[in-house]
Amino acid sequence: MKKWIIGCCILFLSFLFPVQAGEYTDKLTQCMVQNTTDSDQKLMVRWVFSVFSSHPEVEQFFPYTFDRDIHTQLDKQLADVLSNLIFVACKRQVMGAVIKEGGKATEIAGQEWLKTALGRLVDNPVVQQNFVSPLQYLDVSKFK
Repeated sequence: MKKWIIGCCILFLSFLFPVQAGEYTDKLTQCMVQNTTDSDQKLMVRWVFSVFSSHPEVEQFFPYTFDRDIHTQLDKQLADVLSNLIFVACKRQVMGAVIKEGGKATEIAGQEWLKTALGRLVDNPVVQQNFVSPLQYLDVSKFK
């Protein structure tokens, strides 16, 4: 069941973030993922949740969830993480990807890096349980 959930999430994410990466973009993505700490990943999960909670379809059900001040604080913290990755830890890979594959390389690497946060969010057992909870209401008799 866990593989099914993760597979569905990856499929969903591939529609959100279509990616075509070259060799240098792949190296940049690997560098970013390898240099992301557990603390960074937790921050990414909080940031992603904050971003999604700002959507009007979500906000109407959870009006207390999105807080502009908290979101701004998360933006700044994530910018610090990205600055470290782009300008320090993965500077060589950034330069190589941009020179060899163009400016789109950093966007693609960033999307792939962001997927790691969403993967961590989905990997939580409580989230997995809630992710499949609609299955209990499927009317399997319709398959007959």
